[in-house]
Parts: sequence; C-alpha cells; structure tokens
Amino acid sequence: MIHDGAWIEIRFTSDYPESRPNRTGLEGALGRTQLSATDLRYALESAMRDPRIEGLLVRPDGFPGSWAQVEELLHALDRWRESGRKSVAYLDFPSSRAYAIALGADDILLAPEGMLATVGLEARLTYLAGSLQKLGADPDFVAIGDYKSAPEQFERVDPSSASREQTETLLDDVWTWWLGQVAMRRGLEVSAVEGNVDRSPLDAIQAVESGFVDRAIDFGDWCLEVGLHPDRDFFDPLAYLSAATEDHREHQIAVVYVDGSIAPGTHGNDPVWGRIAGSETVVERLRMAKEDDGVEAVVVRVDSPGGAASASHAIYRELCRLRETKPVVVSMAGTAASGGYYLSLGANAILADSNTVTGSIGVFSGKLVLSELYDKVGITHTTLRRGRNAGIFDDLEAFDPAQRSQIRGQLEAFYDRFLAKVAENRGLDLEAVERSAGGRVWSGARAQSLGLVDAIGDFSAAVSEAEALAGLAPRSSRIIDYQPRPGFYEQILSELLGPSTRLARSFAAVQAWLSWTAGTPAALDGAVQYRLPWDWQLR
Repeated sequence: MIHDGAWIEIRFTSDYPESRPNRTGLEGALGRTQLSATDLRYALESAMRDPRIEGLLVRPDGFPGSWAQVEELLHALDRWRESGRKSVAYLDFPSSRAYAIALGADDILLAPEGMLATVGLEARLTYLAGSLQKLGADPDFVAIGDYKSAPEQFERVDPSSASREQTETLLDDVWTWWLGQVAMRRGLEVSAVEGNVDRSPLDAIQAVESGFVDRAIDFGDWCLEVGLHPDRDFFDPLAYLSAATEDHREHQIAVVYVDGSIAPGTHGNDPVWGRIAGSETVVERLRMAKEDDGVEAVVVRVDSPGGAASASHAIYRELCRLRETKPVVVSMAGTAASGGYYLSLGANAILADSNTVTGSIGVFSGKLVLSELYDKVGITHTTLRRGRNAGIFDDLEAFDPAQRSQIRGQLEAFYDRFLAKVAENRGLDLEAVERSAGGRVWSGARAQSLGLVDAIGDFSAAVSEAEALAGLAPRSSRIIDYQPRPGFYEQILSELLGPSTRLARSFAAVQAWLSWTAGTPAALDGAVQYRLPWDWQLR
C-alpha cells in the first residue's frame, strides 16, 4: 500500500522498450518483469500529482536504452524537480549513459567502493564477411545510396568511407551533447569534463574531487540519514502504477507505438529478430484511434530501424488518412530511420530528440547465397522450376546480370518515390532532399537543421504539440493506448508464477539467451528493405 512519504525507485533491467511488453497469456505471466518507457512515463506523471509521493530515487546502473531515451529521462527528471519533489541518483558502477541520467537528480551519490566508468563513448560496427567466407555463404545485395551501409555487414570486413563518415558524425554529435550536459549540470568547464573522462574510471574519492558526484555514502547509511526504510518506503514504477489513482482529465490523446523492426503482419517478439512492429497491428490501432470519438489527437511513438518497404508504406498511408480527421504527431525515440522515417512522413508534425538516430533515406535488397555452405555440410538439393526468375530469391545461386539489373532498376524507382515523398511532405525541394538522403543517418539535431523533422522535443513535447494542434489547453489530456491488458486470471497467474519463481527465472533465462542472438534482421529473403545499418552500437 502506498503511504505518505513514499518514494518511487527506478531501476532498469536488460531491456528498456518504448511500448509495454505483452503481459497477457502464459508467456506474459512468466516473462521478465520489464520496465518500459511507457510504464515509467505514466508512473512519473501520476506520481507528480500524488501527495503521498515525496521523492524519486534513480538507480541507473546498467541502463540498456538509447541515447535519445537518456535525453528523455533527463527531461522527465527536470519536470520532477519543477514539481517541487526531491530526487536522488545512487550509483555503483555507472557507464557514461547511466551517469548522464543521474545528472537530472538533485543529488548524485556514489557507493564508497563504487567507480564511475565515464570513460567516453564508443561506436562499434560489426562485420561478418570473414566468417561468412569461411562458412561458404556469399552475400548478394543491391543498395541504393552511398551511405546505405546495411549490406556492408555481410559484404565487408571494415566500414566503407561513407559508413565511417556518418558514424563519426553521429558519434561527435552525441559526444558534444554529453560533454555539454555534464558541464552545464555540474557547473564545470567542458575542458575539465574531458580531463576527468580521460582519467576515468574514477574511484569514489576521485569522483567527488572531480565534481562529478556530490557524496560517497553507503546506501543504507543514506537511508538512515534521511529517515527512509530501504524495504518499505521505496516503490518501483510498476508496483506504483498498480496502486495509483486513475487519471480523470477530460480530454484524451491516443498513443500508437511502432516499436521494433517493421514487417507485414501482427506485432511479435521474434526470438532471433527481436521486437517486430507488425503493420497490421499498427494500422488496426490507428483506425481505432480514428474511430474513437473520445480521442482528439494521436501521437505515434516511433522507435524503429525500419524494415519492409511494403509494411512501412502501409503505415504511412494510414497516417495520411488519419490526419485528415485528427491531428497526428510523430514522436521519435532512440531510432526512427529508413522505414521508421518513411512512415513518419504521414504525420502533421515530427518531433525528435537531439540524439535520435533518423534519416537513412535509402533502400536495399539482397540475399545470402548458401550453396557452398550446403556443400561443406553435405546437404544436396534438386530444384525444379518454371519461369526464368523462379529462383531469383533462392539461396542456391547469385543474381545473374539480368536479374541484378532488374532489381537495381526497381530499387532506384523505390528510392525516387521515397525522395519524392520526403520532398512533398516536408515542403523541401528535391535537390535538398537528395543532399540529405543517400541512406545517410543523422542525429535528431542535424535532421532538424536539414528540415527532416520539425522540432527537437521529447514525448511530453509531442503530447503538447498534439494538444495545440487539437486546440486543447496544455496538459489537459490523459494518454490512452491500445496495448493489450492482462485479464483477471492472467494477473493472478502472474503473481503465482511471476518473476520470483524458479520456473519464471528459467523461462526468463531462455528468453535472455534467445534475445542475445538478435541484431541481424529478418531481411535476407530478397524483400525490399527501408532499414538502418545493422548491429550499430553507440555506447
């Protein structure tokens, strides 16, 4: 039971998805207790109106999310401070990302034997060509756009000059942002911040002396000092949400999520490919919002590297239909690139975070040719065909010259249509779009300067924009979504077989192992792809 003087405590697990994970059915009941960005937004928004909640404790160690999500959490902590509530960050061994979240708290505390791993940023691009060659797998791709480097993961052992250039630019943008945030929020010169980074990791004494943290203190000692009980006075956001009072604000804004790789069909969580944003599910929810008389505007939250061109276009068309009757605002999260950017063009307005990875206006298609691999392991095939191109997407043989020419021509037509849609929907001339395209990715800040997005702003800013377009007063709306909710018996099952049980822990371990294999999208069947470069880690 939530009591007076309670605190919200934020911790993170191995994943931080934008939309709520599916908590229905047996899989949902046994799954990992996973805090989503949606859950956290709802919990903090409710807690800021709850007189029982006194403070917020942030424990960001191990934060797994994107740099744009870091930025959004900082904004959320700023709003918390503006509400007059206390906030404290407690650290043990934070990365640069985790430390950036802590910057939003009133006080930053570090465990006496903890360390600050604020050692800088690293961008890692992984290449499989060497392994594929040893296995006997031959990549065969066609890409349109000098910067459309997705197939490079299979074709090369190192980045092309174009890929290196765009990665360096993105790394510079995030690095400059991080240095600026630390300097501004800790009252330091940028040169001093860089100096402390270059001698990191810092132990507790060094961290205090550097000005990066306020105190080194044991967590239990801090609780005694401020009169809090570590077991009774802290509530995680999910527990708080289950006990929070309902939001009765008059107006409604619907949120529809495009979270994961875009593919035809319904939402899913593929054990190999990760989260799947099914176009049929997204379109269905957009139609629900359109037909719901209580909904006055729609925010589409996009966190996607793109995917199938056909599925991205289906969502784009539904957004175009929706905006004819209700305002639509796209809110870009960590990534809204390629197909994720394409579909966003259907909105009235596009907002991105400074660190959102967006753009990647380009297209590719291809396959892996596995005939040599099959020979190595003794697998044989007999293939019977009718039609010259019956085996065009077969994994037994590469494209012949005529097929490659045909595919390139079709991809160039896809690319030209992509450029035309950007120009039309963004009010840009085609030459300007071509200079921003070529498959190149941009930070949200640079995308705004190029006219690819309208403004820099987080989810809360997107809601405010939707309210303004609908003629509503600021912060007068409650948020609804169409995510599936667990029923009564599913909630009981979740409590009985929840994350604390051995069965649930075993199930979660299998899920975690399967998710470790994610990173290479389901895009090797020849389907046309609007997709970001793969396995691109910026940490």
